[in-house]
Amino acid sequence: MNTGSRIQFVIILLVLLLSSSTLEAQSLQKIRIGSTTPSITTLPSELAVKKGFFKEEGLDPEMITIRSADIIIKALLTGSIEYGTSLPSLVAAGVRGLPIKVIGVMVKKTTYVLVSHSSIRSVQELKGKVIGISSFGGASDYAVRVALRGGGLDPKKDVTIIQVGGSAGRLSAMQSGSIQATVLVAPFNFQAEKMGYRSLLWLGKVMDLPQGGFGTYERRLKENAEEVVRVMRAVSRGIQFIKSHREETVNFMMEWLNLDRSVAEPVYPILLESLADFGLPEDSVIQSAVDAAKFQFRMDKEVPLDQVRDWSFARRARDELIQKGTLR
Repeated sequence: MNTGSRIQFVIILLVLLLSSSTLEAQSLQKIRIGSTTPSITTLPSELAVKKGFFKEEGLDPEMITIRSADIIIKALLTGSIEYGTSLPSLVAAGVRGLPIKVIGVMVKKTTYVLVSHSSIRSVQELKGKVIGISSFGGASDYAVRVALRGGGLDPKKDVTIIQVGGSAGRLSAMQSGSIQATVLVAPFNFQAEKMGYRSLLWLGKVMDLPQGGFGTYERRLKENAEEVVRVMRAVSRGIQFIKSHREETVNFMMEWLNLDRSVAEPVYPILLESLADFGLPEDSVIQSAVDAAKFQFRMDKEVPLDQVRDWSFARRARDELIQKGTLR
């Protein structure tokens, strides 16, 4: 083959490769997924992206960080995004009667940890103390009250609960002494321990309160049912991957959440215990999220679980994954 022929061959090869890449990109269906912030509650879906599980389902996910959960709900309702992962807000939208459905749960237990000054050794010793939460009526408020009642304390009489703001603000309030305890999302409680504070209780031991899941608007379920099943297949594979690949999961947490190994490794057992197989939790799990939403809106009326969830797509995804043997 002479020089000219070689050059022509290389050009043809490059054109074929580029055409193949273009066709592959065109064949993938674009979906937009909104999350409030990187955390272990969305780890299964993030790993599913990294490992190519969405791509193998013919999907090209764009992971969008939207700091406000309320804006995520608005974006879903307007079709600006197709899916959201902020489970408490998705359930709250359903409780309010909005056309939003939870289609699967990734992390079925709360990742909140009750953190206190080192001198406090039990929930009972919080009596007479000041506890900081993010906002009244929010998830941290509800979680603290459940934990206190579980410890035999009356949240209205035995402690003072004040609204402080985000995790950074609550830690600052701990350092200044204006509060003696607060709740932090794992793994940030381990960082607090390095500062000399004590992790009193992982609230997942006393309550479910799921925090990570997938939801979409009802029209999507009707018009794009096959896509929804493919989404749940990818997410289910992400969940299974975490359960069977400890070291790679820990390394991914370190990289994605910018954690030291000493912080990431203790989170793994918490995450492992909190995962919902195939995105399908027990009814008590979704009921706890409904109860939290009712607490937020001061509602007394009963809310049927089917008003906020639709497990049919996750069940079909589970059955197809088992039948095909594609879990690994």
